[in-house]
Amino acid sequence: MKKMNRLSLVLIALVLIVSCSKKKEKETSQSEGELKKQFELAPEFKLTDLQGKNYQLSDYKGKVVYLNFWATWCAPCIQELPDLVEINQEYQDEGFQILGLTVQGSDKERAIELQKEYKISYPLLWGNESDIAERYNLRVMPTSFVVDREGKIRQQIIGVTKNQRERI
Repeated sequence: MKKMNRLSLVLIALVLIVSCSKKKEKETSQSEGELKKQFELAPEFKLTDLQGKNYQLSDYKGKVVYLNFWATWCAPCIQELPDLVEINQEYQDEGFQILGLTVQGSDKERAIELQKEYKISYPLLWGNESDIAERYNLRVMPTSFVVDREGKIRQQIIGVTKNQRERI
């Protein structure tokens, strides 16, 4: 009888664990659905880079653009910089462009230091205005978007991935 009760308890615990896991999975996919939707036009922006040159997203129509929202205070954002530099150098001649957009709370001097330290060749745009974060519905740093040649969002990447190249 005791064996039966233990077995019943173990089975009930397993059922609860599995059902809680599925519920969490469902919640995650719902919250991701609230973020920018796939195939939606990427919100336009007009920003300057760290040297004062003007950029806007529509200038890149006809190219695949990787919008990388990052912050100077975000360690994972800085961790992915070497991979992004390498990817940009490898694919920029094939119609691919990375744009780094800093977010509110970033330190401009620190961004300039990082640009030099990591030899970042793609534009680092000063997106420190809060409305850009709102228009892209940013919740986590880093967050990146793959924008197709027609300006539509094809993929959203939340956080750092081990192999950025495969995700792009």
